[in-house]
Amino acid sequence: MQHELHWSELQYGYIIAAFQVAYALSYLAFGPLIDAIGTRLGYLLSVAIWSVAEMSHALAHSATQFALARFGLGVGEAGNFPAAVKTVAEIFPEKDRALAAGVFNSGSNIGAILAPLLVPLVTYRFGWRACFLFTGLAEWLWIAAWWTLYRPAHHRSRLAQLQPLALSAPAGLAGWAALIARPQVWVIALARFLTDPVWWFFLFWAPKFIASRGTNVDLHALALPLVIIYLAADGGSILGGVLSSVMIRLGVPAVPARKRSMLCAALIIVPVALAPRMHASWLVIALVCCATGGHQAWAANIYAIVTDLFPQHEVASVIGFCGFAAATGGALAATAVGLILEFTHSYRPIFLYCGFAYLLGLTLIHSVTRADSKETARIAV
Repeated sequence: MQHELHWSELQYGYIIAAFQVAYALSYLAFGPLIDAIGTRLGYLLSVAIWSVAEMSHALAHSATQFALARFGLGVGEAGNFPAAVKTVAEIFPEKDRALAAGVFNSGSNIGAILAPLLVPLVTYRFGWRACFLFTGLAEWLWIAAWWTLYRPAHHRSRLAQLQPLALSAPAGLAGWAALIARPQVWVIALARFLTDPVWWFFLFWAPKFIASRGTNVDLHALALPLVIIYLAADGGSILGGVLSSVMIRLGVPAVPARKRSMLCAALIIVPVALAPRMHASWLVIALVCCATGGHQAWAANIYAIVTDLFPQHEVASVIGFCGFAAATGGALAATAVGLILEFTHSYRPIFLYCGFAYLLGLTLIHSVTRADSKETARIAV
């Protein structure tokens, strides 16, 4: 696509930033919306928007048009994690939430495993535009399954109970003011601001980085390394959830269990700072695998800690606000990475940041939760 649409490294950064800006802004809307209308309808709306935006990529003939399609994709994707985490809070007990978050979060990595296997086949046979049409249409199968299967026991028609949004706006603003007055919200948001861009970097730039380590690397040659990397991410997502769940079953309070699991994840990620200095391809891939696995273990627990600290009716709003911070960080990081690569042609400062961002994020979270226990960690409803 870069060859056909003639975009530079900096323009590629702008394309990623367009997605991140839409993702960030839409998080602020989707979190409260899902708390209001419920996960069943809210998740369906999110994925429907995502699907239409995904298929619109096939119509792009310039970097600007492609960026607009990415913007639409960001709008739809912003509903995913508020709905998913709220679903976990609705149907799983505290001890199982990190594992449940790890399982649902592994789905994105399964997709990332399938992509490098299927995309080359579709691209070489039908062109890259067909890939966007194929994945966009596939989402409607998910929509049908979700609407049919997800019926939580407490679910009832919430739309009939809602007041018009214009009439409820003052209460909503008051709720937001109370929510963002809490230090726990801000430190989790800041931790995600620092660490989520690392995941986006690996998601968007890992293929380019791996390709830069050799010559004449095509889509087929990239498939196996990317499959390995996202298998590691899948494993990390599950194991991160298992680790804190086991700790809770052994008597460790929920919040400390999450933080200990996040510390393990952060330490696993640190060695990736050395990746640009490695010459052996297998060693580079191993370090990136540690980083992606560590990030997903971290993610499973940072989602779960929100369900530990906040009541159910606020979970999606908190995830939305923290997601806004995370996506804002991703948008800024995408532009920064593009500038760094455009003018220095070096990945070293980027990987150095990737290695230590999680320890910094955990330090911030610990600073406001060090006294929390299983009984005192929850904020009063």
